[in-house]
Formats: sequence, structure tokens, C-alpha cells
Amino acid sequence: MLVYYTTLLILSALIHILTSSRKSGFIFAFFTFFKVLTTSLIILYVIFNAPNFSLYASLIVLGLCFSLFGDAFLLSQRYFTHGLVAFLIAHIFYIIGFYLLQTSYSLILILPILLYGVGFYCLLFSKLGNDKAAVAIYILIISIMGYLAINAFIGRSQSTESLIFAGAILFMLSDSILAWDKFKMPMKQATLWIMSTYYLAQWLIGLSVIY
Repeated sequence: MLVYYTTLLILSALIHILTSSRKSGFIFAFFTFFKVLTTSLIILYVIFNAPNFSLYASLIVLGLCFSLFGDAFLLSQRYFTHGLVAFLIAHIFYIIGFYLLQTSYSLILILPILLYGVGFYCLLFSKLGNDKAAVAIYILIISIMGYLAINAFIGRSQSTESLIFAGAILFMLSDSILAWDKFKMPMKQATLWIMSTYYLAQWLIGLSVIY
């Protein structure tokens, strides 16, 4: 079933990505529908296949639901800040969930995460305009999420920790590409890279509830 469902997710995500060049008309309806559908399919799979609805599972599902809200808001540039807030809340749920998996903490790991966050923010700073504070907070939150996911994997590399490790890295990569494309320099095939890494990240984090 997992193979068939993964194939369905890939097809849904591909249709969304392939229709991203049109921002109006019938094609845009496909773009909108399949963007929301892909994340919705991930949520439904997790809900119906979770072996037990633990606190961790509940937090991950809430994170996925707020990610869905973020997906909807980001369909329009007018609601970019709303989308940012929705994803910020999603990451907070992920942070709480990943916190439950910690067995110990590596202080050394904080340094590369800190360098990534501060360095990337400095590269974007001059182009952020009125979004300087919002982007700073978002980078801080996603860095904490990434740290907890990587730290959990280092402390106990079981299937759950392995999935969130890969998911968190891909989520950070997706958000970095999105920020670079929006604020610093437009990138060729940006939607392909942003959405493929994003959907894969969410899928892996969702699967961490099940495996």
C-alpha cells in the first residue's frame, strides 16, 4: 500500500509542479487543487495508518494541518505573511514533537545550525524590506526544528529518528531555496526544487508517526 500511495503522491505533486507556470485560468485551477491535494493526502495517510494516536502523532498531524493552511495562503503573494505564520505554527508543533524524542543534547551541533541560520539571514538581509523581523523569527524556529531532528537522530538512529532527520534537512533546504528565490535572486525551476523537497520532507515526517 505504501508504494501505491507514494506513487499517487508523486503524481499529484508532479501535476502541481508542471502547472506552476500559469497563474490564471483552467491550468491555475489544477495548480491550486493539486497543491492542496498533495498535502491533504499526506495528512490522511498518517491519520488512517498511525498505529496509535500518541501525543507525538497528534503534534505531527497538527503540524501537517497548519502546513496545509500555509500551502493555501501561499497560493497568493498577497498572503505571504499569513503563509509564513501558518508554517511557523507548523514548525512549533514539530519542535514539540521532536522534543519528545530527545535522549540527550549535543551542544557542538548547535554551532553549524547557528552558522547556517545567521549566515543565510545575513545574505538575505538587504533584500528583506518589511519582512526582516518575520524572516528572522522563521529562520530561528526552523533552525530549532532542524537541531532537534538531527540531535534525535544522532542520539538514537531508529526508523522514526531517521525519517525526521531526512525530513527536517529537506524542509530546511526547501525553505532556503524559497527564500533565496523570493528575496535574493530568482532561480530557474524554483518551483520544482522547492515543492519536490517540501513534499518529500512532509511525507517523511508524516511517516515517522507510522514507522
